[in-house]
Amino acid sequence: MGEKRPQRRANRLPSFDYTSPNYYFITFCVENGDCLLWREPLETWNHRLSPYGLLVERTILSIDGILNVRLQHYTVMPNHIHMIVQLAEQGEAGMANLSNIVRYVKSTVTKSIGRSIWQKSYYDHVIRDEKDYFRIWEYIENNPAKWKEDRYYRP
Repeated sequence: MGEKRPQRRANRLPSFDYTSPNYYFITFCVENGDCLLWREPLETWNHRLSPYGLLVERTILSIDGILNVRLQHYTVMPNHIHMIVQLAEQGEAGMANLSNIVRYVKSTVTKSIGRSIWQKSYYDHVIRDEKDYFRIWEYIENNPAKWKEDRYYRP
């Protein structure tokens, strides 16, 4: 008999339309938690992105305005990315959704590097109100300075 795999916990709100105009918090990670996106040393934040990190940043900045997406805020951490994005009303550009945004960033970086550096899937959170938005905005803003306290920290 095969091994029984653990059940994946659903991370989506039931009955929520993830193509709806709204603000979303997205986090996705580098495979195995490898710290590929900052230059050494990783102990202090001084916005020293590695060549991969610079590529990721350019790609993130390019999403603003495509697929009816507005980039609100982001940070490139040593081994993960945080973004707040806003999906606008659907128009001629087609259906935007969080999967398309993450797929765009991951595939653009993968094609440029020549191999994937990404962990499968991503985390998302529907931003529910202004208080939630500003709490997440501040978290993203302050996250680099708190790298050693981050749950994705790798020395």
